[in-house]
Amino acid sequence: MHVVLQVVRALGYAHTLKGPDGQPLGTKVLKPQDVYPEVRGVAPDLIVYLQARTEVLTERIRRRARPEEKPIRAEYVQEVAQAYADFFFSYNEGPLLIVNASDIDFVGNEEHRRELISVIQNAPPGTSHWSRG
Repeated sequence: MHVVLQVVRALGYAHTLKGPDGQPLGTKVLKPQDVYPEVRGVAPDLIVYLQARTEVLTERIRRRARPEEKPIRAEYVQEVAQAYADFFFSYNEGPLLIVNASDIDFVGNEEHRRELISVIQNAPPGTSHWSRG
C-alpha cells in the first residue's frame, strides 16, 4: 500500500469565504483537480479529514508564528472549518476517515503519530470516525 499525503486547500465547495483581512475571497467552486492537475482521474484510496475545535486550530496557528498568518481571526478559522464540515458531511466519492484532531499532536508526539498512521492504514471502507482515547 502506498501512502500519499497531499494537502488540498480547496475541496469543491461554493462558499463565500473572507480572507484573513476580512475581504471576500469569492465563490468559485474549486475541485482538487483544479488545484492539483496531477490528481485528474485518480481516485484516492482514502480521504483523511482532520477536524478540530476552532480554539485549538487558532492556538496552533498562533504557535506556528508565521508572519503571514498573524492577521487570521478565529471567525475566519471557524468559517473555513464549517465549509470543510459542510463539504465532508455529504462526501460520498470514496472512503473517508474523519479524525478528531483536537486532542492529538501527530507533529510533535511520536506516539500520536504512530497511532494515527495505524488508524489510517487500517481504515475500513466507507466513512469512519476516529478520536484518540
